[in-house]
Amino acid sequence: VGDPDTDIIIELTFDPPWTPDMMNEAIRLELGL
Repeated sequence: VGDPDTDIIIELTFDPPWTPDMMNEAIRLELGL
């Protein structure tokens, strides 16, 4: 959990102006769902 690289990736991936719906859609696409 305390991995700086992972934190940076999460911040870049979920940086605004993304909305929750957009994030959920992206997560489904990345998970192949």
